[in-house]
Amino acid sequence: FLPEAYAIKGREQEEAGALLLGRRSYEAFSAVWPGRAEFATYNALPKYVVSTTLGEDALVPGWGPTTLLRSLDEVAALKEGEG
Repeated sequence: FLPEAYAIKGREQEEAGALLLGRRSYEAFSAVWPGRAEFATYNALPKYVVSTTLGEDALVPGWGPTTLLRSLDEVAALKEGEG
């Protein structure tokens, strides 16, 4: 990666209050990020995963609080909240 890309991601980490992910992104990131020190801020953030198929048993323990959202209505309700 370019240093500029890391700078952008660093700013995003500082500004983010949570991560909203789809199932595929969650599965890809959760396989790598929890063990990476450079993603420590992301690792601690609450995660919201939009999926009708991902089970609670597939969530990665110790990767910050994770909530499954099963519908677009749940996503809309989340967006209505603070943050």
